Amino acid sequence: LLTPAQMAQLQGICPGHTKGVRQLSFSQPSTDGVFFASACQDCTPMLRDGDNGDWIGSFVGHKGAVWSAHLNADGTRAVTGSADFTWRYWDATTGAELRSVTTEHAVRAARLSPSQDRVAVAGNSKTLSIHDLNAPESDPVSIGVGPDVVKAVMWSPDGKKVISDGGCSSSLQTWDSRTGTVVQSISLPGPVRDLDEQSSTLAVATPGHVLVFSTDDGLKETSRLEMKAEITSACLQPLSTGGKKLLVVGEAKDYSVGLHDASSGDQVAKLVGHHGPVHCVRFHPDGAQFA
Repeated sequence: LLTPAQMAQLQGICPGHTKGVRQLSFSQPSTDGVFFASACQDCTPMLRDGDNGDWIGSFVGHKGAVWSAHLNADGTRAVTGSADFTWRYWDATTGAELRSVTTEHAVRAARLSPSQDRVAVAGNSKTLSIHDLNAPESDPVSIGVGPDVVKAVMWSPDGKKVISDGGCSSSLQTWDSRTGTVVQSISLPGPVRDLDEQSSTLAVATPGHVLVFSTDDGLKETSRLEMKAEITSACLQPLSTGGKKLLVVGEAKDYSVGLHDASSGDQVAKLVGHHGPVHCVRFHPDGAQFA
């Protein structure tokens, strides 16, 4: 694996989008490689080669800003959520739209379940809905989350629960994905800016902290790192570098990306190059690079 200094030297630009990129999602390694999807306010999510960032194709159909994009594990399916009041399900190998569902409000978050048969959707409706892809005519499980817009959702590794942000209430809620009942509620030091889960570990970004939770048996906080800068996104390195795991964060005010020691929170590298706020950061599954 590369050292933080080597990572900082290997910057590449992925051109194509014309407005702010709001979310990134990497697939896991497959026989065809690694891929990542990008959600953008220019209405057109894109699919790229996860190793070099080369453009592969675009998902065409949304009529408004796309706030969310998520790839399944092998990079063959994608789900997107948009300000055009729709979420859409795609064949990522061809770009074909497989399903489009109209909602009453803008969709800020859409995520495939680990079993790839359900989609969790949330947004300006202030509700969380669970849709069954195998039963498109059935009513979704609808969950009244609270008085605020929901901007982030995440599945538990076993697919039995869904985790959502609590809006301005600075909290996390865990819901039973079948019944819609609340399972757990956790207070946070600030509103959720980003959620990222991998290997039974959930990273939660708030403006001044990154909190790490184990997801093996409910949410259990394992570490809390105070950030000196206001942050917008956070992602833990899947594999360690030289015995140390890294944390990458997007910073709100100086348009930079920070690499930190995931144990101490100390910054080990700072990357500049963006000309606007960094809304999302995600590690490649090999842990040697990130977008």
